[in-house]
Amino acid sequence: MEPPLPLRQDLSGPKDKDEPSMATPKLDWRGWRAVKVLAMRAAIIAVKARLREQGRKPQWYSHKEVVVMAEDYIREHRAELVPRAIVIAQEFEAEEERRREWQRQRRRERNSKDLRSARRSEPQGLSLCKSHAQNGDAK
Repeated sequence: MEPPLPLRQDLSGPKDKDEPSMATPKLDWRGWRAVKVLAMRAAIIAVKARLREQGRKPQWYSHKEVVVMAEDYIREHRAELVPRAIVIAQEFEAEEERRREWQRQRRRERNSKDLRSARRSEPQGLSLCKSHAQNGDAK
């Protein structure tokens, strides 16, 4: 059995001249890994549903057998699985960026409050007399 093709390979552009061009979305390596995982997860769910429709129980099959069937399912239905997974991965990435920005904003607010509240009080030295003898100096 040959390993499945990378998901990014099919997003490079149209194979036929009649096929509309699908621009490769901007995702970092985590995003592409998420696309692969989400597509595989959707394929496993679909394979298990297909087995149930056939009157079989998914627990009769080992995980390895289900994964092999899911890889075949991905090869057959890549055109519908990958775009859906890309949308979900982009939503995850956008949510992660919003969370990071919120954390940066909170950090900025916390640091600026610390700076404003940390007013330096004037040094409160002891009131000293002009003569050293009165200040306790034994000269």
